[in-house]
Amino acid sequence: MIGRMCRFLINNSVSYGLLEDKDKVIVIEGNIFEKYKITGKKIDLKEVSLLPPCNATKIIGAGTNYRSVSNNGKDSLKNPIIFLKPPTSLIGAGKNIIYPEISKKVAAEVELAVVIGKVAKKVSMDTAKDYIFGYTITVDLTAADFINGKSIWNISKMFDTFTPLGPYISNGDIDPLNLNLKLKLNEVTVQDGNTKDMIFNVYELISYTSSVMTLMPGDVILTGTPAAAIEVKRGDTLEANIEGLGSLINFVK
Repeated sequence: MIGRMCRFLINNSVSYGLLEDKDKVIVIEGNIFEKYKITGKKIDLKEVSLLPPCNATKIIGAGTNYRSVSNNGKDSLKNPIIFLKPPTSLIGAGKNIIYPEISKKVAAEVELAVVIGKVAKKVSMDTAKDYIFGYTITVDLTAADFINGKSIWNISKMFDTFTPLGPYISNGDIDPLNLNLKLKLNEVTVQDGNTKDMIFNVYELISYTSSVMTLMPGDVILTGTPAAAIEVKRGDTLEANIEGLGSLINFVK
């Protein structure tokens, strides 16, 4: 199935859907990663509550993976820096990012997210593309005052609502090696980059990560961010844009 897949809540029931135009969802019966059926039932998008487009068992992040934020190249890094975020950090498009009461400094950054389509273990870079279900947009948030020493790959990334994801997964004609991505804070562009600036590209990240842990259908890899992660405050609106993937809008509360 090729298209833009979303996951939504309506009448206390969770379903997958296929986006049609900008305002309609075609209901999908079953799990898009297993057996499913595209029905003829259409629902107005405004009638549903968008959820994260996949139900990930784990979220893997790539740290300092853009040349604009790291002086290190592949020779010095050797392997990607990876970290885990819990599934409880996921929220969908239009939802609120909850500013933790115990934090006084939260930063946000736009990232391309890769959704895994089938079980992946020790995948080669040459075959990594075969394990990709599609791509979506994420905003990775960090409670900067919870950074321990020189490392940020810890509790600072793990708070509830700290991984907005969506609004849909696209498995159409997307080139992950050359995508423009931007983050707007209250309608002002604060990040502007391109995925060609990655130190380790999408396929290298999948290969390395799958050598460490088994990736399951629906798992998500966050591929890193360009320079200028921005501090956010309560009341802010974040809009993440990635070429070919649309916009992900969330609010800080």
